[in-house]
Amino acid sequence: MTLPLDLTLDGTAEMLRWGGTDPDLPRWRAAYEQALDERLTARDTAHPDAYGPVVRALDTLPPAHRRSFLRAPQVSSLLLHDTEGTEDAELDAALLEQALVQELTVEGLLPARPDREVWNLRGNARRSASGERESGEELPGLDVALDTASPIRFPDGDFGLAAGTVRYSAEQLGTVMQRVSAAADILTAMDGAARFVDTFSEVVALREEHGPASVFHSSSFSGLVGLCRLTNAHLDSVTPGLLAESLVHESTHAMLYLYEEVREPFLRRPDANDRSVTSPWTGATIRLQSFLHACAVWYAVHWYWERARAAGLCDPAQAEERTALARRGFRAAPAARALREHSAVLTGSARDLLEQLDGATSEFTRAGGSRSS
Repeated sequence: MTLPLDLTLDGTAEMLRWGGTDPDLPRWRAAYEQALDERLTARDTAHPDAYGPVVRALDTLPPAHRRSFLRAPQVSSLLLHDTEGTEDAELDAALLEQALVQELTVEGLLPARPDREVWNLRGNARRSASGERESGEELPGLDVALDTASPIRFPDGDFGLAAGTVRYSAEQLGTVMQRVSAAADILTAMDGAARFVDTFSEVVALREEHGPASVFHSSSFSGLVGLCRLTNAHLDSVTPGLLAESLVHESTHAMLYLYEEVREPFLRRPDANDRSVTSPWTGATIRLQSFLHACAVWYAVHWYWERARAAGLCDPAQAEERTALARRGFRAAPAARALREHSAVLTGSARDLLEQLDGATSEFTRAGGSRSS
């Protein structure tokens, strides 16, 4: 696909230093929305009987609402993956129609079915079984939906949370919401980080692990651009600073997922992602695509803590702990390692990004790392 609003990863390392450089975020948003529109138009052209009614119904929404609906991760995933034949296209069209019916029902533009709860696709508003609309939450100061109780099913897969997640009790949710609100305050005080999260995160889901919980997790999901899940944020060890880090972390994944969908994948063939790699930051076993992303993500995390500490927005001891973790990982030269060990399966975009990050993180390979801000 050729986009008039062409995207490039040039300058990514500078952008993720959060030093005030304007990354032209409206360009990214416009390119993504244009890509979704083009995918929908292509489906409608190829399968007018299946998609025509949905496209016409979508046009009844105000333009801003229509764009927001198409960006909802569960909706965009239907448009971003390739269909194989008429049967798959008809199934996707039916799922898109169902999603739109939910949206219109919650907004009161279609009648609600008696005794049935209906959620919008961002998981932050619903039409209750009694027929009343209940508005949900957003990250304070940001246009990012907070999903605390929708019936979304997360595709954890082999590398996710095996036991799954569940909704919070009202008491625990109150604690989590206070921390998330404080995290949003940190980001808005940094401005550049807030605009970045606002652009690339669509939905932040708050859940706890099914069964005993001892560790906080943040997650994003390939194929669901803009969906972030914060799991076990109720634990005593979880601070607003750590939650703000997680939002930066997952938004960086979202930016890279968006780029891969709109411009070019990082891997030349899908089976290359079956390669397992050990993260030098966490010691976890992750897929190759996640490892490539991690090189950018941990760079963004390092500079988030440096900027937050310099502005007095976080606990200095926690900032030192987290930046030290990032520096230790970069002293293993992970970007150079990926280029050396996996070059044959990397696309030009992946190589360009890794070369850029390898140069930007060379300071971390020296003993003692860097404390510059």
